[in-house]
Amino acid sequence: MPDKSQTDLRQYIKVYQRFLSHPVREIRSLPDWSWRELFFNQVALTSATGAIAGFLKTSILSVAQGMIVVPVITSVTILVGSLFFYFLFQIMAGQTLPFRKLIELMFFANIPFFIFQTVAYFFPPISLFGLAMSAMLLIVGFVENFQLERKIVIRTIVGVYALFILVWLWSRIEALRFESKIDRSIDSP
Repeated sequence: MPDKSQTDLRQYIKVYQRFLSHPVREIRSLPDWSWRELFFNQVALTSATGAIAGFLKTSILSVAQGMIVVPVITSVTILVGSLFFYFLFQIMAGQTLPFRKLIELMFFANIPFFIFQTVAYFFPPISLFGLAMSAMLLIVGFVENFQLERKIVIRTIVGVYALFILVWLWSRIEALRFESKIDRSIDSP
């Protein structure tokens, strides 16, 4: 007879399989995970995708960084994003959202981004595609799970996505400038 942790792991895998097969349908009815389950799944999934990204870079340091740093950064980002939407929708829609369910939505909506980040080292614009998928899932998730007005949600998510695009473009330009400086310093005597 399998123990509880094996049973839980099988259930989590089934949830992910269903979600990855039909993300738009599954974002409408999220699992009711406890805080512990939610945190475990968030750390496990982001640790795995971070390690895969590091492995694809063929660097042991990148694998370790992906397994340790990525889950921490992701947890903080999801927490800050959830707080942002929590207070934003209190002000804009006059509605207080259940915080655990909000974090759950943020986690599930970002799964496409986590997956596409694994190959972003080779093709950085793929991050924008992952973010676009996450934005679409957030729109569906906010409307279906919290019955928020579609118009407000779309405007909010499009605004946040536009901000992310600007930040991404700025960071890519800065990275290219930095690489150019390094190349010039190596080439000069």
